[in-house]
Amino acid sequence: MSWSYAPIGAHVQKVQSWNPVKEGGEELFRYIDLSSVDKERKKISLSDVPMVLPAEAPSRARQLVRKSDVLVSTVRPNLNGVAEVPRSLDGATASTGYCVLRADEKTLHPKFLFYWVQTKTFVLDMIAKATGANYPAVSDRIIKESLIPLPPLDDQKRIAAILDKADNLRRKRQQAIQLADEFLRAVFLDMFGDPVRNQKQYKTSNLGSVADFVAGSTLPPTKEYCGQDEGIAAFKVGDMNCAGNEHFLTIPREWAETFKKSNALVPSGTIVFPKRGGAIGTNKKRITKGQAILDPNLMGVIPGMELTLDYLFSWFQLLDLSTITSGSSVPQLNKRDLDPLKVIIPPRPEMDKYSAICKQFRSWKSCLTRSDKELGILFNSLNQRAFSGSL
Repeated sequence: MSWSYAPIGAHVQKVQSWNPVKEGGEELFRYIDLSSVDKERKKISLSDVPMVLPAEAPSRARQLVRKSDVLVSTVRPNLNGVAEVPRSLDGATASTGYCVLRADEKTLHPKFLFYWVQTKTFVLDMIAKATGANYPAVSDRIIKESLIPLPPLDDQKRIAAILDKADNLRRKRQQAIQLADEFLRAVFLDMFGDPVRNQKQYKTSNLGSVADFVAGSTLPPTKEYCGQDEGIAAFKVGDMNCAGNEHFLTIPREWAETFKKSNALVPSGTIVFPKRGGAIGTNKKRITKGQAILDPNLMGVIPGMELTLDYLFSWFQLLDLSTITSGSSVPQLNKRDLDPLKVIIPPRPEMDKYSAICKQFRSWKSCLTRSDKELGILFNSLNQRAFSGSL
């Protein structure tokens, strides 16, 4: 099947912009930042869309979006940060870090556009045209000048409907994974009660008395460790967004050994989370599977003999760490903020029982995750066929 191609910009409408500081008055508005989009699920995470006062609006808060607009992140195009604006965010404000594509529905179906910007063809095109070694990015102009296949509108709708069905299967599996996490949280609360109220009257201790803290350190330049097959994991704050416990980079073991003097080399079983900026209040917490060093934006917590790793990790998952930060302009989380936190210490047999449940849970979740990956591969294959005219 032979389709014509046209620049995306020729089939999208102009998006209105505004300056909240000058035009916003006193009414709060919803702000879609670059961190609001789940890059794996291609979806805006509503919990990561804050309400903002116009007077405190970031300088990037400029673009007024509507339902069905397609957001394409202009930074790090290899990560393919794209999402469709849902009805609940109609009228919200998006960062200028997005190219907002509003399909002209006379010639371009919004869902067809949404699935096109997820294709390997589009992503590779953007990677090839990105500039900036450390912070690769493309402009709105480059995105709008890129070509999109344009079959008849009825065919666009048919293809979008097929991909919608496949995408819904993938999303249901992702929802099952999310429900699995909520299940484990419910088990923790049932066994140990609320970690703040301590209804079961367990003994408590300052966190600093039962755990060690490790602050992150400066990592070497990328060129010195990128591409290493073996070595020590180098965790960057961006890795907190990844599923599972994979890490992107490793550094030579000999180089990492120098971190022992500063205690920045953490062992397997260290709980890691962001310690700076807006990410502190999120649930982005990980457990290292092997030795690792942490970048300056991360904090590591190593449980002592009194606590099991599974128990302490779940305890952290229930905390909103943003409530204990220091720093005025940029929130900071330091050892002195964590040290006085009161942690409940249940009887050891109860914690061991919880660890056994966690082990079974991880096996179950691993099956769900594998299935999710397989559905993702199937969806990508279907997507490729759809835009090659094979559907």
